[in-house]
Amino acid sequence: MNDASQVPAPAAAAGSVHASAELYCSGKRREAFRKVLALYTEIRASLTPGMDHAVAHQRLEWWQHESLRLKRGEPAHPLTQWLAAQQRRRGAPLPELLPLVQATALALAAAPLSAGHERQAYYEADAGTLFVLLGAVLADESQPNAATLRALGGSAGQLLAGGEEMPEPTRLRQLLLELGANAQPALVPLLVWLALAHWRRSRGETAPPERPPGGRYALWSQNFAAWRAARAALRGRFGWPPGQRLT
Repeated sequence: MNDASQVPAPAAAAGSVHASAELYCSGKRREAFRKVLALYTEIRASLTPGMDHAVAHQRLEWWQHESLRLKRGEPAHPLTQWLAAQQRRRGAPLPELLPLVQATALALAAAPLSAGHERQAYYEADAGTLFVLLGAVLADESQPNAATLRALGGSAGQLLAGGEEMPEPTRLRQLLLELGANAQPALVPLLVWLALAHWRRSRGETAPPERPPGGRYALWSQNFAAWRAARAALRGRFGWPPGQRLT
């Protein structure tokens, strides 16, 4: 097993939501941000087009066991070992991976999610878990409320997924109030991510978050939206919709 601290964390594709959010990570947090994204990608790799279905299920079964090992403090994968070490150093609880594994299994099975609350639960288990993991490594001193981050991440996932349903604006405003102005500066990358999810949805952009939007003007406009969101979050004023102050 390789030393967890030496696990390479590739940079996100230029112009993607991931890369735009990463730009607003400082120093050591940028590498931590990349490693969490790498962990997310490892788990979601079972959805890779063309992968043998049996192999995909075997991968997910392994990650299901790994999520339990992590919960016991005995992770086997270099990235989960790194994450556990990070949390122990700051005296924070070990993160929960199982919801993400279960959401990936639902996506692999193409399970129909007919009710609105089922789709919301899916997005919170998928992108919401990712936001919780990222929040854990971005906020060193005080850990943000996991339930609030999960709900914000779920909203970002829903916005990026397209479709007719939209997160309720009143609920998003309430979640940002629950997060609090003081927590915003440490979580600038996540609030940029949320703002870009809104920007892409409002313009009908269909590119997934790991890819840049189409067209040079679109990329410039996305970068400006990211800058505005980061500027507001650094001042503890990021509200909903983006561009409105937190009140």
